Amino acid sequence: MASAISLKGLVGLVTGGASGLGRAVAERLIQQGSRVVLCDLPTSQGNEVARTLGENCVFAPTDVTSEGDVDNTLNLTKEKFGQLDAVVNCAGIGVAFKVYNFKKDLPHSYEDFKRVLMVNTAGTFNVIRLAVGLMGKNQPNNDGHRGVVVNTASVAAFDGQMGQVAYSASKGAIVGMTLPLARDLASQGIRCMTIAPGLYDTPLLAGLPEKVRKYLADTVPFPSRLGYPEEYAQLVQAIIENPMLNGEVILALKPESTVRKSFIKEQVFAYLSRQKVAYGNFEVVDFENTELQKHVKSIALCDTDLKLRERKSIDLQDSNLKVYVFHLLDDGPSDEDLGDCDNCSVAQMWSLPNSAFCGIWEHLVFDEEIKGRLLSYAMTTLLFSDQKVNCNIISWNRVILLHGPPGTGKTSLCKALAQKICIQMSDRYSYGYLIELNSHGLFSKWFSESGKLVVKMFEKIEEIILDNDALVFVLMDEVESLTAARKSSLNGNEPSDAIRVVNALLTKIDHIKKYPNVMILTTSNITGAIDLAFVDRADIKQYIGLPSPKAIFQIYHSCITELMRTGIISPVQLMLDIRALEITSYAENDATRLSLQLLRISEESYGLSGRTLRKMPFMAHAMFIRASTVTLEDTPFLTWMISVLLSFYTAFFHLTFS
Repeated sequence: MASAISLKGLVGLVTGGASGLGRAVAERLIQQGSRVVLCDLPTSQGNEVARTLGENCVFAPTDVTSEGDVDNTLNLTKEKFGQLDAVVNCAGIGVAFKVYNFKKDLPHSYEDFKRVLMVNTAGTFNVIRLAVGLMGKNQPNNDGHRGVVVNTASVAAFDGQMGQVAYSASKGAIVGMTLPLARDLASQGIRCMTIAPGLYDTPLLAGLPEKVRKYLADTVPFPSRLGYPEEYAQLVQAIIENPMLNGEVILALKPESTVRKSFIKEQVFAYLSRQKVAYGNFEVVDFENTELQKHVKSIALCDTDLKLRERKSIDLQDSNLKVYVFHLLDDGPSDEDLGDCDNCSVAQMWSLPNSAFCGIWEHLVFDEEIKGRLLSYAMTTLLFSDQKVNCNIISWNRVILLHGPPGTGKTSLCKALAQKICIQMSDRYSYGYLIELNSHGLFSKWFSESGKLVVKMFEKIEEIILDNDALVFVLMDEVESLTAARKSSLNGNEPSDAIRVVNALLTKIDHIKKYPNVMILTTSNITGAIDLAFVDRADIKQYIGLPSPKAIFQIYHSCITELMRTGIISPVQLMLDIRALEITSYAENDATRLSLQLLRISEESYGLSGRTLRKMPFMAHAMFIRASTVTLEDTPFLTWMISVLLSFYTAFFHLTFS
């Protein structure tokens, strides 16, 4: 597998490098061990910036529209560093005029229009056409790679506003020449990419009034701020390092697209209709449709299990498809404490939908239709609440209890369920929260205080629930820690602290069930230890057992597929899924041999938890493979998985009977 392009020792030329995005890129490259030729106008702060960045940075006074200046810069590059590996074009200007000012009876300045196009478009092209001559003299690596050009366009190229005629035209031209440049230079091993950033905090925006800057920041849904130049520089680094990126335009603010959801739904329906038929879940990240490519990160078809069990294909034109449009948040959990107590964090709160939980739902494998059943329950709960069904006549407590052996996916299922419901209810609730309680943090070293901590925690949860735009999930993992059976805790006539905790918890559960936007998700490995009063409050008590051989096969199949996707197993081999094997009646031939071998390993693995099963490919690689890549054909990777399985059973036997 080809390695990434290393920034260490790389020579980069950055235009507009004295400030803004260009300076951030230069700083980033220097930090990663590159050498940089920093280009900007003689009147800029380029000399001072280069001096600050150290001996690996040299300033070249450059007007990008001047052939002589660019030639001099390239000569300096060759003299100082001997080569040129990357060009990052950040030099640019902008003006803000309508095409005609009817109040002043004044047309847009023709000179200003030409000046913007000259600097932004012609200047970019001028640097590229001369720089690739030097770049083409580099010795190619094993892939034939000699260098990369990264241009800076703007979202204005696609979504220009009033007063941006000149600027949008200049940036649109950069977008338009990206693919032809990539095609022209591909034979020489030189890549060409363009970034179209949104609203970034650069000198171009620094001159705007603070009210205008704040207004622009507020137009970004999340995070509600201007982008940092350092974030742009991170993307430049990723492009340089990834040799597979070529001829594309990346919108730096795609996750914050403000396009109407209804428009995206229409585009997605049209896209799926053109695909006509599906044979199971799938995810698409590349689209021919330019609007989808502009605004959508991926399209995933999910929950097709029922059709597949009936061995039916899915007609995407006639099926009753439901499309949900959502933004994944990248922020991690925030710790929640109770302020005046001496305990550690008592909970972690996640914003939903969150990228940390992306893909969990799709990769959880169960023998029964557990996921669909839980989802149906949750949606019914929210429906009854929205319709204001009298809970004194028809009772439900908003509590789910998942129980079973360790490692079977109970906690993961709770998190995935919360994410799934939040996405499907996005038209009803603007956002969601998952509050993950820390059972140990709710126990005090002071006698009788633990019950008070539980009450305080639920009072904080209630404050969050009062936000009617939020859908709130409370996750209590290993709930037996909080709901131990009270009859086993009795000590004479004095109730123990554990009894107070159970009493407080049951009281608060009864209290918050009146709110329509909350659901309590709980798990347990020791069901017999849970107080019966809590068990009785659970609307659904779902057993999550160990996976069957067919479910194990699906788990292993997803692991092998992931190793192929990442190049650890190479080349990609045909691995049929369980449905395809059933269609072939498990007949062994060249096409089914590897899949049937994996099925036999799955049968030998019966009795292991999902958590253990997903470790097997990792352990096989760690224990038996000394290379970064492995093939399925020439090396017995699947056989090594059997060896790991045997070693696991041996270790388990010694632990159990020693």
